[in-house]
Amino acid sequence: MAKPKLTFYRQKRVDGGIRTGVEWLESSLLQHFEPGDDDDSSLLWYIDLRFSGSRLPKGPDDVRDWLMKQKPWLGKALNNGAKDLEVGVDADVLPYLRNCREAPPGIVLTLAASAQRRVPALEIGEAVGQIGRDWTELVESLEPLAVE
Repeated sequence: MAKPKLTFYRQKRVDGGIRTGVEWLESSLLQHFEPGDDDDSSLLWYIDLRFSGSRLPKGPDDVRDWLMKQKPWLGKALNNGAKDLEVGVDADVLPYLRNCREAPPGIVLTLAASAQRRVPALEIGEAVGQIGRDWTELVESLEPLAVE
């Protein structure tokens, strides 16, 4: 499996907070955070869309537009991944990995999902499907991270 160049991620915390973001070459680039009820930042689950290949954006400035253009085939890939996970994921065999055949030539996508407890593990399929249904809103919500 090729090392991802671009990773779109979504993470749910114990306190109900949800972080969505993009990493470019393993550096955080874009992010959106919906705060939870308290300060327990332990993860309940995460979902990664790990992209690699020759047809990725040429630089970090193009990432948001590129992600938006992937919606047609990506929605199908996430829907199929959600179907695979309808009954959840085994919390002892982690992470779930799916090489998405729906990707066009020049793009390799691996869907990775993991949950830390039994109940969130049973809900992971719905969370994967929700990413596909909310793709436009999720990508539009991402803000550049401040460079220090």
